[in-house]
Amino acid sequence: MLFLQTLWEGIVNGSIYAMIAMGIALVWGVMGILSFSQGEFMMLGMFITFYANTYLGLDPVVCVPIVGLLMFGFGCIVYRTIIAKALRGPRLSQRLITFAIGMVLTYGALMLFGGQYRTVQNLAFTGSIDLVGLTISRQKLVPLISSCSKHNNGHLGILTNLTAHFPPI
Repeated sequence: MLFLQTLWEGIVNGSIYAMIAMGIALVWGVMGILSFSQGEFMMLGMFITFYANTYLGLDPVVCVPIVGLLMFGFGCIVYRTIIAKALRGPRLSQRLITFAIGMVLTYGALMLFGGQYRTVQNLAFTGSIDLVGLTISRQKLVPLISSCSKHNNGHLGILTNLTAHFPPI
């Protein structure tokens, strides 16, 4: 059973990494710039979600579209003021400017919010499901389902990819 639990946790963590990788690939494919500040923008969105949960009592799942719009606006501002100018320069300056943006966001957040660990207290999805000795946290189902639905243009990408590689019997 420990093997199944470890496998399940690996699939969930892998789905989160897949969503992050899809974001990086999207920025690279659409804008043609490799962003080294992708994680820092994600961190900023997580801080906004944390404080919306702490002070406004909003569930993180409810905050996703709100924070998405806020981060979209912030990303547009950063693009117009900093990245658009760097795109006219050599590729090295493009890479370095996104790295510098990441450093500013990282250390700015460290100065503003401190370095303490934080957890979200009020969640809509709590508890777990016991399935033949496998404990499935309801909180971890949210990123897994979100990742599967975002992959492959809204289809369940994992199932689509598995069936695409194996012909029917």
